[in-house]
Amino acid sequence: VQPGQGTYVWNDYNGDDVKDLSEFEVAQFAYEANYIRTFIPSSDYQRTFTNAFNQTIQLDPARSWSGSEGLKKLVSRFALNSSIRIDRKTTHENSIDRFNPFLLEVGDTSLLSLGSNFRSSLFFNRTNPGVGVTYTFQDSRNKVLLTNGFESRDISFHEIQGRVLIASAVTFKANFKTGRKANSSDFLSSRNYRLAEQVLEGDLSWQPSPAFRASFVGALVAKSNAVEFGGETSSSKTIGAALKLSDISKGSFQAEFNYVAIDYTGIGNNSLAFEMLQGLLPGNNFTWTASAQRKVSQNLQINVIYNGRSSEGSRVVHSGGAQVRAFF
Repeated sequence: VQPGQGTYVWNDYNGDDVKDLSEFEVAQFAYEANYIRTFIPSSDYQRTFTNAFNQTIQLDPARSWSGSEGLKKLVSRFALNSSIRIDRKTTHENSIDRFNPFLLEVGDTSLLSLGSNFRSSLFFNRTNPGVGVTYTFQDSRNKVLLTNGFESRDISFHEIQGRVLIASAVTFKANFKTGRKANSSDFLSSRNYRLAEQVLEGDLSWQPSPAFRASFVGALVAKSNAVEFGGETSSSKTIGAALKLSDISKGSFQAEFNYVAIDYTGIGNNSLAFEMLQGLLPGNNFTWTASAQRKVSQNLQINVIYNGRSSEGSRVVHSGGAQVRAFF
């Protein structure tokens, strides 16, 4: 597709200049997403039973108890948003299993297709600008039957986010995330893995006015593959800075620079390494981006963006683009 308008990137792992199915990955950098994936129906059909389940729950005691005292005031500081969506196709002949939407084991061979996503967030002081904490749990599962076998993906994590207003214009945010990510393919066995992941991030930002914002970020990431799938491990350290300038009448400018140091044990030129290294390479990596948005007239806007990255043992990658928008 047009550069940057797709979902996948092609990595020529074996260097033969042939686009093998096993060489397409979900792009880690949007400007490299030059391919999409489409499915062509076959003439072979299977009799299946389909069911779907959707549910959303929102609890916000502050709407009724924000002005209360005592226990009600404490409870009003909390809020809950939960949603679940399940869409499954199965060949189960058992009537109970056929219509039960909560049988989500991707290893079940009678489960031909699955799209499941559960997300729940518990907030404390969600609207308080001074201090706030959010706990999130998410579980996503996908499975599809292709002519060459099953493909499935499973992502589950727990995440805690906290923020505190240190001074009138200085805010610190911290985030800890732990979870797992698994992938299974009958045809592309090189894509089979089960990763455990832990992420610790910090963000210190200074915003003296709505027109100016500067921030400094840092992150520690540790990943490990299950022993039965190879036992590879990776750890990365990130330090970065970002700047944003904005003017309502003229436009905005944003810039970001990051240094990423990665230690990795395993083969570097394959699908698993691309997933564990997030599209970068072992050693020292640098990434940067800059974008500008300018209002030429009341109905005309110009956007310019530039991205770059540099990794040890690899050439520097530059990517840029421009866009003109007209409003009628």
